[in-house]
Amino acid sequence: MEALDIIYQEEIDHVKKGDKWFKWEAKRLNSEPKSRFFEILERFDLIKTRNDINVEARLRAGFECEELKRIGVKEC
Repeated sequence: MEALDIIYQEEIDHVKKGDKWFKWEAKRLNSEPKSRFFEILERFDLIKTRNDINVEARLRAGFECEELKRIGVKEC
């Protein structure tokens, strides 16, 4: 179980870093990060009603409730 806890914490950190660099690159390209993120999700049909997202972990990784609801989380 300890190994899974380590992986869980590392994944949160990984997502947080990815979010940071995605926002940096979007701004560098004069694109609003949230709009760009959802453009990509829509282009590849990735927005679905989902109940398998770990909301707490995503919030710790820097996601906002608004973003999570747009990707299908019912409650945040």
